[in-house]
Amino acid sequence: MFPPGSDDASLAACPSAGLIASFPIAITFASEITNRPLVCTAAAGSADLTQRQLFVYAALLAMEKLRFTRPLPWTNESLWAWFAGLRPRLSIRTSGGASCGPCSPGNAQLNLALPSDRPINWHNIINFLGGLAHEARHIEVGNHVCGVRDRRVADMHAFGVHNSVYTWVADYVADGIVTQADREAARIWACQQRNSAFCDDRCSPTSSLWLGAAKNSSDRLESTAMAPPVGGLRPAGT
Repeated sequence: MFPPGSDDASLAACPSAGLIASFPIAITFASEITNRPLVCTAAAGSADLTQRQLFVYAALLAMEKLRFTRPLPWTNESLWAWFAGLRPRLSIRTSGGASCGPCSPGNAQLNLALPSDRPINWHNIINFLGGLAHEARHIEVGNHVCGVRDRRVADMHAFGVHNSVYTWVADYVADGIVTQADREAARIWACQQRNSAFCDDRCSPTSSLWLGAAKNSSDRLESTAMAPPVGGLRPAGT
């Protein structure tokens, strides 16, 4: 289901104990995650972390590394500065959909599910960060506006931000951060999501997203689409 290996070995490095202790985002993990075998240990100078715990920390640290050649369409800040500025708490479980609840500024909790271990690489991290940005955007704009969907990407509601993370990775990420395959996967996710998560938006045959995705065979699409890029359609308010 997930691509093996890591295209950037530093992504999977165990963080220091000091970094974990001072991490600006509060994260709690379900016991089904914390009770699994450790991949990092306090005895080795890190913290006791299982693979899924390390994945979440790695994804957030990777968010700080992302740089784009044009500003994000919903904020003038970097992706990390915007996200960290909202100060959400994260609750990581093994089942259930993604949600934001409670979801008020200054008191928001983002609930996400990691049902299985994910290799720590940019492909999987980008997919995860899209959903994370989606839930964080609910703090600022509230519920979906078209049932369980949003209307247009350009409105920059939760799915619009989710979609824009993928589009910006596909087209505007600074050189030397992700691979071309990562860009292509993000482009496919953005196009698929535009056709499923919006009431009034579609991935047009004349758009750069569609043209990029069309270069890939259906077999490649199956192999690169780690998970449904819509992030799971959910009731309004989640």
